[in-house]
Amino acid sequence: MKKKLPNGVLWGALLVLGYSVAFLAIGVYLVWNVSKPVGEADWLALIGSSILYLAAGVVGFVVALALGGWMALRDSAPYETIKRMWPLLLLVVYYFVPNLPGPIDEAIATAVAAIVQGYLVKREEGRRDARDREAGLDPSKRIDPE
Repeated sequence: MKKKLPNGVLWGALLVLGYSVAFLAIGVYLVWNVSKPVGEADWLALIGSSILYLAAGVVGFVVALALGGWMALRDSAPYETIKRMWPLLLLVVYYFVPNLPGPIDEAIATAVAAIVQGYLVKREEGRRDARDREAGLDPSKRIDPE
């Protein structure tokens, strides 16, 4: 029997995000953070290092994406992972969304998070009330431990 990976969807998404952030940081600070090229040799060195860096980055991203997909497929309960960890997954997806002008992107992400959270809370309350009714209890008299 194959071993399942708890929270594989989350770990796979975080692996792809971590690789992307590391790829960008290495590029900005090591490859493209050079003094202005003066002669042909400097320009050729910058172009060559950029081409090699981007080619290695694409190959690495494909590997990270494949490994992240494998982790997601090995998740023992992918639906439950998404249901429990949706705020983190939203942040991972939000990281890849293009930066919209001003606070528009933050407002969209906040609205989506609030709508999803509200829906999940209401659905769980409805299920709890239905279980209480089936057990013969009055849901309005329930004292939540929260």
